[in-house]
Amino acid sequence: MKSCKRSGGHNGWMHPVQADVVFGPEHNDPSAPPALAGKNVLVIGLGRSGYSAAKLALTHAAKVTVLDAHTDVAIEQRAERISRRGADVHLQWPDANWTGKADLVILSPGIPASRWLDKVLAATACPVLGELEFGYRFCVCPIIAITGTNGKTTTTELLLHCMRGVNLKVMAAGNIGMPVSEVANLTPALDYLIVEVSSFQLERTQQFTPYAAAILNVSEDHLDRYASYEAYRQAKFRIFENIKHHENVVVNSNLATAYSAHIKNTLRAQDPVYFCTSGATNGARYFATSDNIMVCNGDAHDRLVALDTLQLAGRHNVENILAVIGLCAAAGIRPQEIVPFLQTFSARNHRQEVVARKNGICFINDSKATNPDALRQALATWGSPARGSTPGPRVHLIAGGRNKGMSFRSLVPELRQYVKSAHLIGEAKDDLENAWNGLVPCKRYDNLEAVITAIMDIAESGDVVMLSPACASQDMFLDYRDRGNIFSKFVKRSLRI
Repeated sequence: MKSCKRSGGHNGWMHPVQADVVFGPEHNDPSAPPALAGKNVLVIGLGRSGYSAAKLALTHAAKVTVLDAHTDVAIEQRAERISRRGADVHLQWPDANWTGKADLVILSPGIPASRWLDKVLAATACPVLGELEFGYRFCVCPIIAITGTNGKTTTTELLLHCMRGVNLKVMAAGNIGMPVSEVANLTPALDYLIVEVSSFQLERTQQFTPYAAAILNVSEDHLDRYASYEAYRQAKFRIFENIKHHENVVVNSNLATAYSAHIKNTLRAQDPVYFCTSGATNGARYFATSDNIMVCNGDAHDRLVALDTLQLAGRHNVENILAVIGLCAAAGIRPQEIVPFLQTFSARNHRQEVVARKNGICFINDSKATNPDALRQALATWGSPARGSTPGPRVHLIAGGRNKGMSFRSLVPELRQYVKSAHLIGEAKDDLENAWNGLVPCKRYDNLEAVITAIMDIAESGDVVMLSPACASQDMFLDYRDRGNIFSKFVKRSLRI
């Protein structure tokens, strides 16, 4: 089995740091991490990413200043800890003018463009890196990166499971929870670092060069941040910008037509590795039939694993599995080696998680469904009548939260086919009611507990009660995990389990 380290490996991989471009001509070793000793580093944002970047910069003897326009308990706790390490921290920063000295700015991914930010960055007149880019420059093992609108976390965790199964030393970071800056100093001991990457993190990449990368899918999301769907898609495709070897680029074949020019320019006119769930189309190397996952070997199509032996449910998860097979192959792992690990992996919390089954009713926590396409996938997976039950809609859907500029009308076919009743919460409940009223019975609520109480009175054997919000969570909850945990708690309390 092949593996690679900083000094060489697959296709002569070497960390392509060009620190002299950013940190000055005195630092000319392209294989060494950036020289920060004595440099003034300004970190904007004190969420988890900004906190980790500030710690990393301090570790390398930089003079660190942190600005955050907001504050809360978690930010204040981070501020206290990073101040003790020597950082100069300013919370609730009131002024768009910055008069301090900065040799480098590190920007947290959650901070969108704004007049406040633009003025601060203009005043610094120095390089600006995103946290992903900054952390990457200190990593000394190859990175496998995964992005997409939906399925990133499941795919990252599945890849981690498979690679550990074949005895590779790997860990996961990025959008999955632990920032790359947090784990960069651990990478000398790893064979690979698996990084879940969001479009926000990709916006300010420069030299970020994964050894291999995959795009799972792209559908409308975050249109409260991006000027258009096209701008959002382009941000996703930045993941491939610096990859030179077509065997290391894994792409859903649904994206082939729209982005063939972009992909081929990146890869010097060579096709990437495609996967698809609609049979051997579009030159897919890994694909699924109605029953099996297949591998294309020249003119032969070899059966790899039967779908009914997998614990992950839904065609969207088949896409995730196909992407993992392609990424493992890029790392020198034959598809046959990971079959046992594909079969033993199950979905984690908050992603179509079965919370309880009682009296013939199934309760599903899909709190991580924060956009309409994720809800569409959940309905297609759980909405079909159970064996022996009466045909027709059976899902009591709980949806709503903070709208990210999405249109919910696209869900009309799935609503008609699968949804018995819609129970709406959060800031977006007016938008959802306007889009869905007349298609399915809609009712609005002020909190999740009231929703669960109401649904318990109407759910029948064979029904599914599903939290799949199609919206962000921060209007009512800390994050999607908090939302899912509260849902699960109320369900179990109501069922007395």
